[in-house]
Amino acid sequence: YGFVDMVLVIVNASSKDLGVTCDLINHILRYILPDRVLVAINQADCAMCGRHWNYHSNLPDSTLLRYLDEQAYDVRNRINESTRLTIPKPC
Repeated sequence: YGFVDMVLVIVNASSKDLGVTCDLINHILRYILPDRVLVAINQADCAMCGRHWNYHSNLPDSTLLRYLDEQAYDVRNRINESTRLTIPKPC
């Protein structure tokens, strides 16, 4: 610990395969404290093939919000299962 201050990992919201992302985070956690890892979900408007995104207000509807929340929960749980470490909830 000590040579990396913070790590930002950006996850593609439309991707179903989290294996590579989880492997990367598991590797990073060897060198940094879990509370210094921030996982962000990007391209929310492309998730679920662009359905459930309100382009007029530029916001997701409740269906997409639930999906994104589930994806954040899945990422956090997969990291915890493989490392026994808990990172902050992805944003």
